Amino acid sequence: MTDSVPSLRLHTDVPCLWTILLAAGSGERFRAATGSKKEATNSEAPELNASGVDKLLVSLAGRPVLLHALARLQQLAPHEGVVLVTSPAAKARYQKLLADDAVDLASLKIQWALGGPDRRASVWAGLQALPEEATTVVVHDAARPLLPIGPTQQAIQQVQTGGSPAAILAIPMVDTVKQCRVNSQGATLVEATLPRDTLWCAQTPQVFMKSVLLAAHKAVPSQVWVTDDAQLVELSHLGPVHIVPGEVSNLKITTPMDVELLQQVLSGTHVEQ
Repeated sequence: MTDSVPSLRLHTDVPCLWTILLAAGSGERFRAATGSKKEATNSEAPELNASGVDKLLVSLAGRPVLLHALARLQQLAPHEGVVLVTSPAAKARYQKLLADDAVDLASLKIQWALGGPDRRASVWAGLQALPEEATTVVVHDAARPLLPIGPTQQAIQQVQTGGSPAAILAIPMVDTVKQCRVNSQGATLVEATLPRDTLWCAQTPQVFMKSVLLAAHKAVPSQVWVTDDAQLVELSHLGPVHIVPGEVSNLKITTPMDVELLQQVLSGTHVEQ
């Protein structure tokens, strides 16, 4: 029950919304799929595309993936700014990209933070860079460039006025899910079929009260492996995580095929299954 953490449930009269945009991933799977083994460095040109070295600079409908993500965030209202968490190698490229881009992002404050060795450490770095007045935090992957505005606004409202400490976008599981094990011969065997009517596929954005997200990061030992921030709230028992139905088009770019699918979405030729 959320009543167990009353000190974290207080909202200010004027919520202040900031986003932590994660852009510090290594992109190893994307580079592997394109056949590129090269690591990104500060000296590389910012207009990388076919090489697959930096998936956030790949052109999507004539615009780099990172700018698509920022443009979507700019549509959230009211929205104060973004902490862009990136690697030291990529920071200079992204700064140049934002400086050179003709699209006006002037209404969106952008601060910078350097990411850590894993996702959790990168989010923590973003939290430390947030201004003191921030009360609500959106955590989003820059590799999901088509952030759905409507569902994201619903998640924000759920946290700011609906009384939830956390709200995330997710889509219902449509595939049959098998729980498996690997035997001593290395074969993968099915142990059980899970009831998919209770299963959802988590996405980002994920929205939190800043005080709750900070407390969750501090409460869960660093050696505990988690795959998203909602899991930290779950493990720390800081209140229920509210689900807001997301959109299938909110794809995360992991391989070049994902870029092709997103191109189809933007061109209106993609048919959802």
